[in-house]
Amino acid sequence: MVWISKIYSIPHPNTPVCRLSAGFDSPIDLIYNFISGSGFIRHEPQNYNKAGQTIMADLQNNHTNKSPGKIYSLEEMSVISENLRKSGKTVVFTNGCFDILHLGHIRYLRQAKAFGDVLVIGVNTDSSVKDYKGDLRPIVPEDERAELLAALEMVDYVVKFSERTPENIISALKPDIQVKGGDYTPDQLPEAKVVYSYGGKVEIVPFVKGKATTGIIEKILKVYGSK
Repeated sequence: MVWISKIYSIPHPNTPVCRLSAGFDSPIDLIYNFISGSGFIRHEPQNYNKAGQTIMADLQNNHTNKSPGKIYSLEEMSVISENLRKSGKTVVFTNGCFDILHLGHIRYLRQAKAFGDVLVIGVNTDSSVKDYKGDLRPIVPEDERAELLAALEMVDYVVKFSERTPENIISALKPDIQVKGGDYTPDQLPEAKVVYSYGGKVEIVPFVKGKATTGIIEKILKVYGSK
């Protein structure tokens, strides 16, 4: 379940407008649960027209962008990251293409989140994935990969980047901790110098053995390739 941090103002039979704050997957689910008696409700008169405009704008944005409120541009995420650090939050960053989500990804992201308060995912665009994995990848387009990552409970923010390695995005976001999956050492990572330049840390998390997108693709080809 995705927890939306906004407060939506909606009409109520007994008061001009109620303010409702709860955790739902989208404004539509929020309104449905409110009508059905779920959620946390507090009554607070507001301007009806303004309330309606707020809801409709959020509904339209939710359907147009197909985003659960976690996907941002690099410029937007830079401001968010700075504000999070100023408020005392430990910002954790990791990156990858995340093509065909699997158990290895889930366990890796849970470990990454455990290093701090907020987990930001940098997801490679389609062009950058092709650059280092070949023209047959990715299998899943970048917008869908970003949305799938945003739907995970341990992920707080998602931002796409078009470079092969994350030096530029890390320089912009300045996360407290950069997490990398695999059997690397920090000195093998080109982005480590950037992280250390502003006092950040680098953490290495081992991959889950036998869990990889390539293995899934190979199995699908083996099972269904001859059919």
